[in-house]
Amino acid sequence: MNRGQLRTTLRGWLQDSVAQQMAAARLNEFINLGLREAQKILVAVDPELLKCQYRRHLTVPTTGRDKLVPWPVGTWAVFEVRASIDAGVNYGAPLDRITLQQAREGRVGFVPYDASNFMLAPSPTAAYTWGLSVTVMPTAVFALDTDELPVRFVAHETLILKQAQKFAMWDVGEPTDKVEAEIGTIEQRVPRFFLTASQPAFVTPIGYDDYELS
Repeated sequence: MNRGQLRTTLRGWLQDSVAQQMAAARLNEFINLGLREAQKILVAVDPELLKCQYRRHLTVPTTGRDKLVPWPVGTWAVFEVRASIDAGVNYGAPLDRITLQQAREGRVGFVPYDASNFMLAPSPTAAYTWGLSVTVMPTAVFALDTDELPVRFVAHETLILKQAQKFAMWDVGEPTDKVEAEIGTIEQRVPRFFLTASQPAFVTPIGYDDYELS
């Protein structure tokens, strides 16, 4: 189902199919908000729900400056950062995630420097074509009406639409108790979609009382 089809369904649920008092752009915004809310729930069950690898050339920073590298736009979570010295044919083991203090002390790795950048430690002294590979979870988003849901999200169209419906009702000041109760019911069923043959019928969190600490 693409964004245009989701919007048509959402209009029906909002009883706005005929007069269409709510602009398409506004509904698109609510659908993307709903998609992000659904992503939070799905990622909690399956942390590796979406993985994207981005590659970029590695350059030498200006003398006396740290090498800051931008995260891919819309990065939600980071899985690994790896380096290559053979034009991206082979990448080394994932770099350690370290603190800025550890970098200053000479430890090798990458530092999540701020919301937009990470820092390489030590700073590179040579440039390499496709010298960096960054594997991240992007923020799921619809940009066009023809954009389809990510494959792993297809089974959760109702959750996304219910979240979008909630935001649309908030926008016009309508009560959302019923919709939120429906969302809660759907969320309880989400783990079933991520089970394997070795997992029980329901996913049960493990607490400290379930095992001994050595």
